[in-house]
Amino acid sequence: MVDWQKKDTKFKTNDTPIEILKKRLAKGEITKMEFNNLKQYIQ
Repeated sequence: MVDWQKKDTKFKTNDTPIEILKKRLAKGEITKMEFNNLKQYIQ
């Protein structure tokens, strides 16, 4: 039996927030407009 409540599901990365945004843009997960808005927000 698996205890799903104790399972660690956090995404771990050494990427900076801007690197994550760039990857998401490249994958098509966000638009260029969303990228620019989020970029301004995190800077």
